[in-house]
Amino acid sequence: MGLLNLSGGGLRLLAPRATARSATARGMSLDVGGRFAALLELYDPQHDRSLGFWLHCRIQNRFVAFETRDVELGAQVLAWGQARPDAPHMADWKPLSDEGEAEPLGNWVIRRHLELYRESGSDVV
Repeated sequence: MGLLNLSGGGLRLLAPRATARSATARGMSLDVGGRFAALLELYDPQHDRSLGFWLHCRIQNRFVAFETRDVELGAQVLAWGQARPDAPHMADWKPLSDEGEAEPLGNWVIRRHLELYRESGSDVV
């Protein structure tokens, strides 16, 4: 699956036809209301390290491309977690902020957005 868009409160994924078929054959629901867990490993250039975010998501919308049968999924983050330092195979799950976001993830997205804006020298965000 490919990541098309990301915010602190949701994400948009692209599942090529073969991937979507494989996922449903293994019992994963790609329908609206389906839930899944995802692990995002995002690079943090400020600290020269990777940040891992576990996301518990609910599929909010689904679009199937007519010609390719690829599937785009819009998902809402319901909860987030990070690996425990003493047991990296386990996650400490945390609630969303009052704004409905995984706050550290939202902060990472905003920092990357500002970096791109500054690099472009554009007046348009």
